[in-house]
Amino acid sequence: MKFIKKCVIIKSIRVGGRVSIRLLTEDEIWDTGKGNELQVLSHNKKCVPTDLAILLGCNFSQEGDELHTMWWSSTYNQVYVSAVHYNEGYVISPRSVKYMAIRPAVSFNELKLAFDDLVIGEDLGKSFVCYAGVYPQKLVLNTKKLSCEDNLEKTGKFYTFNASTSGNRNFNPAEVPEYILNGKKYIKITANIYENNKSKAMTDSTYNINSVDIKNGEEYWVEVKPIKWLVDKETGIAVADEALIAGIPMNSTKFDNFEETLLYDYLNTYFAKEIQSSKVDKNLRREVELTC
Repeated sequence: MKFIKKCVIIKSIRVGGRVSIRLLTEDEIWDTGKGNELQVLSHNKKCVPTDLAILLGCNFSQEGDELHTMWWSSTYNQVYVSAVHYNEGYVISPRSVKYMAIRPAVSFNELKLAFDDLVIGEDLGKSFVCYAGVYPQKLVLNTKKLSCEDNLEKTGKFYTFNASTSGNRNFNPAEVPEYILNGKKYIKITANIYENNKSKAMTDSTYNINSVDIKNGEEYWVEVKPIKWLVDKETGIAVADEALIAGIPMNSTKFDNFEETLLYDYLNTYFAKEIQSSKVDKNLRREVELTC
């Protein structure tokens, strides 16, 4: 397997290449004695949320420059769902809350089949990095060029998020259009930051993300970026390096397995489709810098 530090790739679309998205199980995250713990997580289960996940309402903790979020597993015991705490520990969460972050997982073989522009990155020993698919992630710090939407062209692609702000349990899908400017793609989203965040960046109703003051109810631009995956060599399971989504409840009622849940349906009805690049990218030349 070849590992590279910098590459130039040509974007293309593979028809019918949608992947099957899931969450990691409790046994894959922790050493429960069954031997299923992923080596890629064995020394560090902490997870950083993307700026988008924060804007969508994930529960995060910030101490100094370090920021981590709690993220869901798919293991459920008819009352609570197990999740990873800020400090890597085990916690349980009600199935209907919307503040838990979502860290998608997928088979690496499926990623290879779905994305013919997949890029292999750093070799981490028992795991490695790859880049496949795209998703809104990074808050735009300088919005001067984006302030006049006449400069922007819609790509025809939409991202789906939860428009419901009324408590837990509810899911009201809302489409957010993607725009392109100078080869980069963006969305504009209304901030709905979780108000109980344990963050030194919070002052009254204002939050600070990457030196940008954020107020709930106001709109902000987020840049679409390649998704970074961590791939466990032994199992071939790829898990997102950062928590990509928030604001979606696991389920409103009791369930027997994850495949029956509202969240599973969301990940495989919307997310799996939306990580495919918009067709405007077909002939777009793009450089990807890797940190290896």
